[in-house]
Amino acid sequence: MLFPLQFKEGVQLRATKAINEILRTGQVVFARVEAPCVVTAGCDGTHGEHSKHYTDEALDLRIFHLKPDDIQPVVKGLKELLGQDFDVVLEKDHIHVEFDPKVKRV
Repeated sequence: MLFPLQFKEGVQLRATKAINEILRTGQVVFARVEAPCVVTAGCDGTHGEHSKHYTDEALDLRIFHLKPDDIQPVVKGLKELLGQDFDVVLEKDHIHVEFDPKVKRV
């Protein structure tokens, strides 16, 4: 069963192909561990100077509501389903997901 997407209050994002893919995939992967996908940051907040958050190519996803044993399967599932054009990084308190293609498409 898919859970509705959830957003931390104040999260701002603009719908782009990359953002839509992260949201769609996040919803599927989090459902595997019977938890909602909660977005905690889009283009809002403070990030590194060249962060992909500011170009609408990255989201942060909550993990504190997950069971400890479910975190790595979620990270692995995101990596597998999103593929090589996305980076999935487990941070201390969230999962950072960004569109970062490794090969230029012609």
